[in-house]
Amino acid sequence: MKETSKPHGLRNLLIGASLGVAAMYFLDPTRGNQRRAVVRDKFISMAKRIERRRQKLSTDIKNRAIGTTKEVARHLRTEHVDDATLAQRVRSEFGRKVRHARAVKVEVRDGVVTLSGPILKYEVRQLLRCVENVPGVQAVEDQLDKYDSAGDISSLQGKGADYFQ
Repeated sequence: MKETSKPHGLRNLLIGASLGVAAMYFLDPTRGNQRRAVVRDKFISMAKRIERRRQKLSTDIKNRAIGTTKEVARHLRTEHVDDATLAQRVRSEFGRKVRHARAVKVEVRDGVVTLSGPILKYEVRQLLRCVENVPGVQAVEDQLDKYDSAGDISSLQGKGADYFQ
């Protein structure tokens, strides 16, 4: 029993010495006020930073929840759109996803979108996924002419849309 109490005695001695040093440091008559003020200011600053981060996180979570709710509601809502409007929506949506959007022809009949024309192979998957997610689209028919490179196909020449440059 006596042997196990020695390490505790040393630990208590170290704790006591540390508390004594801290007390001398903060209760020093010449610089103690300044040291205590610095520590107080650091705690206040840290508390403000934590509160700002908590508010940002709270706002972020709220906005994401609202966005997710609206997105789910949009997908659950069955909206009947005339074919001409749906074609414009489809074209508008994939115009941001495909480099040479003008080369792709869009035809819509009773909510079924038919895509045709030349396109680069690596853009097809993104295009089809994009079109499938447009509200009002019932199905997508892929009649696209897929190419590995632009080669000598005139509608696939050039840089394409400005935002790809």
